Amino acid sequence: MRKSNRRKKVDRPNPPEFLKKKETVDGDKRTLHRTDSFSISWGPLYSVSKVSDETKDALIDVYFSMQKKPTEALDSINELLDKHSDIPMLHDLLGIIKIQLGQQEEAIEIFTGMSEKFPDYLFAKLAQAENAFLREDWEQIPEIFADKFSFREQVPDRNSFHIVEALHFYFIMGRYYAYTKNIEEATANLDKIKKLDPKHFFGKLLETEINKAAKVGIFKRAFNKIKRKST
Repeated sequence: MRKSNRRKKVDRPNPPEFLKKKETVDGDKRTLHRTDSFSISWGPLYSVSKVSDETKDALIDVYFSMQKKPTEALDSINELLDKHSDIPMLHDLLGIIKIQLGQQEEAIEIFTGMSEKFPDYLFAKLAQAENAFLREDWEQIPEIFADKFSFREQVPDRNSFHIVEALHFYFIMGRYYAYTKNIEEATANLDKIKKLDPKHFFGKLLETEINKAAKVGIFKRAFNKIKRKST
C-alpha cells in the first residue's frame, strides 16, 4: 500500500551554483548552467502531459534526499511514478536508488524497461549502459554509444538538458574511462560532475573508481619495469 501522496518537506542543502536562477524553488535560487552550445537545468522533463510546479519541486526534493536517504526517496519517487510514468528521469532515479540500496536485479529490470519505454531519449542509452556495468560487461559501452563519447555528440539536435541526464552521462563515461585506465578522460568527466554538483554522490563514486584505476596502473607499470630488468 502506497504512503500518502502528501509531500514531505526536504531540507535541501545549498543548491549547486549553476542552479541559481531567476525563479525560486522553496526559496532556493537556481540558474542555468551554460556551455558554448547547450544549457543544463531542472527544466526539461520530456513529459507528454503537463507537469505541475508541485511535481517539479517534488522531483528536486527526491534529487537531494536520495543523496543521503535513498530509502525515503524511494517512497517519494514511487508516488511520483504512479502519476507521471512518462517522465524518463523518474525511472532513471529509481534505478539509481535501487543500485544504492544494493538491489541490482531490480535495478536491471528497471533500466531494461526504461530503455524499451524511451527508445528515442538519451535515457535509453544510459539505461543500457548502466545494465552493462551491473552485469560487469562494460566493454559494451562503445557499442551502446556508437563510439561517440561526448555529451554533445549524443544529442546534437537539442540545446537544453536536465541535470539528471547530464550527471548520469558523465558518470557512465567516467567509469568507462577509469575501467580502461584512461585516467585523464575519466578525470575530465569527474570535473564535469563536480562543476554541475560538487556534492553529488556520483562524483564520490567516480573518484573512488579513478583512484583505484590509477593505483592499478602504477603497480602494473612497476611490475613491468621489474619484469624487463629481470629478462
